[in-house]
Amino acid sequence: MSPVLAVIALSLAAVAATAQSEDDDVIVLAPGERSAYWVLDRATVERNVKPRDVPRGAIGCAAVSFIIERNGSTSTFKLLRSTPEGQWDELSRKVVAGLSFKPGEKNPRAEVVFTYLTITYTGQGNEVLGTHLKPRVQLDDRMNEMCEVKGMQIGQ
Repeated sequence: MSPVLAVIALSLAAVAATAQSEDDDVIVLAPGERSAYWVLDRATVERNVKPRDVPRGAIGCAAVSFIIERNGSTSTFKLLRSTPEGQWDELSRKVVAGLSFKPGEKNPRAEVVFTYLTITYTGQGNEVLGTHLKPRVQLDDRMNEMCEVKGMQIGQ
């Protein structure tokens, strides 16, 4: 088992143990499935990360797993991968810690979800916030592959 898959397995076990102790089930979702259950409030990204946090000309990415709680906040963050290694760790945790979500169409009861997010950073054109932090689906495939969590097959 690869180190990344081992970390994911341990994270899932910890989430399951926490959920069982609280008599709640945790829905486990891949990033592409998340928006049907929880919709990201994009303003929360802009409040927590400033263009100066990503140096001009810098490029990289990180994958972070986390839980979306019933109130839409995030918890239990785990850095899965960062490229270049170590450069985006703290900023990625800050990004995920500050996210807020609203229940999606498949989640009217605001069920707890475990998922991960791939964040790509680019310092080119830092004058506009949207150019330095973008969700995975909006970027070139080569950039996505840098921090993709390969082999992670999660679902309900």
